[in-house]
Amino acid sequence: MKKILILCFLMIVIASPAEAQLDTLWTRTIGGPSNDGFRSVVQTGDGGFLAVGYTYSFGEADVNVYAVKTDAQGSPVWQKTYGGSGRDYGYGVCRTADGGFAIAGYTTSFGVGEEDVYVVKIDAAGDTLWTRVYGGAGSDEARSICETVDGHLVVAGQTKSFGMGWSDLYMLKMDAGGDTVWTRTAGGSGVDWGESVCETADSCYVVCGTNGSNTDNFDMYLVKFDSEGATVWQSYFGDDGPINPDWGMSVCELQSGETMHCGHRGIEGSDPLDIGLYRADTDGARTLGRRLYDTYYEYANSICQISDGSCLLCGADKDPNTQRNNLFLVKRVDGSGWVWMQSLGGDGSDWGSCIIEIAAGEYLVAGHTDSFGAGGFDGWLVRLRDPLLASVEEVPRTVGPRFMSQPSPNPASGAVAFSMHLPESGPLEVRVLSVEGRVVRTLHRGQVPAGSRSFVWDARNDEGRKVACGVYLILAEGVVRDCRRAVIVH
Repeated sequence: MKKILILCFLMIVIASPAEAQLDTLWTRTIGGPSNDGFRSVVQTGDGGFLAVGYTYSFGEADVNVYAVKTDAQGSPVWQKTYGGSGRDYGYGVCRTADGGFAIAGYTTSFGVGEEDVYVVKIDAAGDTLWTRVYGGAGSDEARSICETVDGHLVVAGQTKSFGMGWSDLYMLKMDAGGDTVWTRTAGGSGVDWGESVCETADSCYVVCGTNGSNTDNFDMYLVKFDSEGATVWQSYFGDDGPINPDWGMSVCELQSGETMHCGHRGIEGSDPLDIGLYRADTDGARTLGRRLYDTYYEYANSICQISDGSCLLCGADKDPNTQRNNLFLVKRVDGSGWVWMQSLGGDGSDWGSCIIEIAAGEYLVAGHTDSFGAGGFDGWLVRLRDPLLASVEEVPRTVGPRFMSQPSPNPASGAVAFSMHLPESGPLEVRVLSVEGRVVRTLHRGQVPAGSRSFVWDARNDEGRKVACGVYLILAEGVVRDCRRAVIVH
């Protein structure tokens, strides 16, 4: 049996990354004799997962929407296909409040156009509750779907049936039964499309995609819509010139209310495609931009913010010698450059399409591989663990209420404040530890009276030097015993 190769390496980037830190807990390949793959994945209510994509191995005719429900270990519980006699393809999936799921993609089996937006609502067993098609006489596709706080569904993709240009970013909102609430387009006279949508804390929707109307090539494109479909703002991110295209692939909202989005950036020369990462404030203005430089092709397909406040990306990187891809993971802590990069794969081609955090320090990647499995390409699930974050367990404490408040802000780029409730007087030691257990700073040692007491850690060690970015433990021992985590992201 082929073994998975894990390649950890250094790259020349804005900040030199450390070694990759993720351990592979398990991998699963799912599919048949032909090509199959996953484009999106969500965690289910029972601790398992639902992965959605495409299959040429099962179902009717050419290609069908493919959905696989697994248990927590990645073993299939059920597999379903959706579609008809034409081409049907699944891109996005979201979990819904009723315990079911909504899948979005495109279909040529149904509808009135070349391709139509295809949404399938299923229950927890994968049985179809309803299907809907949306679009016109041209080609229309959905790439992403999410359920909103008001119980509706929003879908983002591309339309050639409506709008101003050759193609436009397409945004649809529908009620829980699939009936259209509104549709909107964004873009200009050129080629524009949407790839990813997320709902923001202010009940608006941010779509990430690509704009070819306002540039000589392509720019990453962010559009914010309010809950009624009105455009709040549009923003463009990229380089000028016909040889520097930029494609937007994925967006997520940060704890700060800002958004982070990623994609691919093309340049001239021997390094033709790199990863681009941008942060935008609540008005769409760029507040950060970073590029990961390597020697060949790198793709960023999915981004999520994880529990330590940093961002994790997945995609693929191409080997210049074999011309085959490996699944590629990148971690960035805001303000400290790239932290690490890691590739996983075999002697075939491997691709990461979606990454989610499933617990603190544990992640699931969905994609496809032909290095392993039964067919040409197979759907690929990889469960990963960050040994630093996942091993940071809060220490045993006195039974009863918490004595230490959550540090604030957290993550923090500077000082961290917290308070403690002391039910009685007595000795107390408050220390900051690294995740390896090394004492970084002693904040207090001595007797304390009963009552409330406030503390501030200035993110410096006992020698007065700023600590490195990462996860730290604030540990209290003595009259009370408690522990909290603080994340520093200078």
